[in-house]
Amino acid sequence: MCLCALSCKVPSAPFPSLVVLDVDGFPPGEGFVLLVEPSDLGSNPTPLGAQLLDDTLFWDGESGTVLPTCRVPSQAQWAVFSPDPMPPHSWRHVRLDATGQDTCRLTSDLPVELNLRLSRSLGSTVEAYSLCFSDALSHEPDTLPLEGTRGSHRFSGSLPIQHFPIRVSLLRHHVGVAPHVVASHMQETVPHEFPLRLNWSDLDETDAP
Repeated sequence: MCLCALSCKVPSAPFPSLVVLDVDGFPPGEGFVLLVEPSDLGSNPTPLGAQLLDDTLFWDGESGTVLPTCRVPSQAQWAVFSPDPMPPHSWRHVRLDATGQDTCRLTSDLPVELNLRLSRSLGSTVEAYSLCFSDALSHEPDTLPLEGTRGSHRFSGSLPIQHFPIRVSLLRHHVGVAPHVVASHMQETVPHEFPLRLNWSDLDETDAP
């Protein structure tokens, strides 16, 4: 009985599973997962120096489910690697706890090029313009201030994406009133070409108030 007591170990957590989903809501077409145990590197996200527990795991192509082949310690982590569709030819690496987490939603950045023609003089004075965007998982839209209220302007940047579809809108701001939506674009899936190009104008001859 003493020998049995000495050889006892703290029981490991049950076999958890992980579901890996990309920004289109489906499992990524490529990638793999490592099951690791953190080392003394603290919050360093690289797997170097970590103890490898399970190598190399692949998710199911239809459900995105990953199943380990060994029992998983309570401190284990999933290390998920997958190509980024936006921009292509780059990879994402995500580390997350293996217990208490059952879904890994990979994120990406959507490159956007916005060309604006602004010449509005009718009505109240334009205070500013901004770019508003939100995706299917956003609790509230994000906004980016744009420079200038007249003339031609160009914006180049990347918008963080969690899940398509994403709506991108141009807002005109006036003092004391709610912002007016000048133009809007709904992107349902990953674009075929990058960056996503939007050509918008806010001129006096438009029907906007």
